[in-house]
Amino acid sequence: MNISSVVIYLDANTDVAAFRKQLQSIDGCEFVACEDGKAVATISAESFEDEIAAFRAIEAIEGVSEAMMIYSYSDLDADIAAANSDNGEQIMRELDKKDLSQIKYGGKVRV
Repeated sequence: MNISSVVIYLDANTDVAAFRKQLQSIDGCEFVACEDGKAVATISAESFEDEIAAFRAIEAIEGVSEAMMIYSYSDLDADIAAANSDNGEQIMRELDKKDLSQIKYGGKVRV
């Protein structure tokens, strides 16, 4: 589970009620408060990708001049458990057996 807080700056002529309605129509978004052209919202999402999709949807709402993710929490227990499992050693043994020409590198080298 990923949870984030977002500060949203609104254009001066933005209809706050319409903004709030649009914000709350985004999956996982909750309106918290709005004062002096600044709104606060939370995003709850199952994955990082869903969290970013919600953030991009907030940025696209009419009347939003800027949105900033202020705090983000990610539950990494499943990732940590996978990293600590014995699969890593097994994967390394399998890679050691492969012909190097069969291994494809997909990153970017930066100098």
